[in-house]
Amino acid sequence: MSIYWKIRRFFISIKRAVRFGINPSKRKEKRLMGMPVYFEDTGEKVGVVKKVIKNSIGDIIGYEIQEESGKIIYFPSDAFEEHKRGLIFAPLWY
Repeated sequence: MSIYWKIRRFFISIKRAVRFGINPSKRKEKRLMGMPVYFEDTGEKVGVVKKVIKNSIGDIIGYEIQEESGKIIYFPSDAFEEHKRGLIFAPLWY
């Protein structure tokens, strides 16, 4: 790898770090990924947040949850309460 590409990659990584540091929504999205999801009634673990789904404005509209079996489930963000230890799933029919 030439010195040009090493310098270019270095500046791109610094630029990306600054962009993540300035934009608070990117930090929140990064913090939510990998958080455990618990069911409200029983407290059992539903899965782990794999991806945060946003609309064109940038608001969080849903989550992609991966179960322990590997299945991926999509839920709207209205069905969750956010806590330090993870997301709590409260179904909309309650």
